[in-house]
Amino acid sequence: MIKHLLAGTAFVILPLAASAADLPSRAMAPVLAQKAFSWNGMYVGASIGAVGLGTTVKGYYTYAAGDDGYDTKGNGGGALAGASIGYNFQMNNIVYGLEADISGAMASVEKTETGTHGLGDGYVSNTTSKLNGLGTVRARLGVAFDRTLVFATAGIAFGSFSHKFQNNEDPQSNNFGSSVRTGWVVGAGVEQALTNSMSLKLEALYADFGTKKYTTSDDVEFVHFKDSALVVRTGVNFRF
Repeated sequence: MIKHLLAGTAFVILPLAASAADLPSRAMAPVLAQKAFSWNGMYVGASIGAVGLGTTVKGYYTYAAGDDGYDTKGNGGGALAGASIGYNFQMNNIVYGLEADISGAMASVEKTETGTHGLGDGYVSNTTSKLNGLGTVRARLGVAFDRTLVFATAGIAFGSFSHKFQNNEDPQSNNFGSSVRTGWVVGAGVEQALTNSMSLKLEALYADFGTKKYTTSDDVEFVHFKDSALVVRTGVNFRF
């Protein structure tokens, strides 16, 4: 009985196995390798942020021997918004390139200084330093961790400033108008790619614009404004 069952089973299985062997084999689909992200190429961007303005004002008087007038420091702040353009080159995980940006700003420092001249008479001086616009041309150097870029930056800064000065001994207000100042800028930041063509960035910059000298009225012959700016901003970049 067992022999007959085994024979019947073999009679059914063997033809099926032979038919299966004749069927074409199905190869597994190859797995496509994911292309590594690249920071290479041109990009444009927009940013918003905050700016802190620091100003030191020195007045030099001409009628009191050994009297250098007054020396006052002040700080102010405001907002800025602007646009940028740049180009990245990538070599392995090192990313380097150039970036230029321009921003409109609303930041000012107003300071009142009181004191006594060398001759014993008192004075009250009001000074105003205002930052109207800021631009930079900078080199960038960073390290890429796939879609995350950490970078340092340095270059040239351009600032549009307006300065005013008034002393109680000379009621005439000295409005020096606006002028474009050139200085240096350094900073650092991080950029995160959200897609192959769009990224978000956060950066901090410090710009120093040196000293601007003005000639005023009879009481104060020279007034020196020394200005610097600290910028913290966030933005979005689009690569081509």
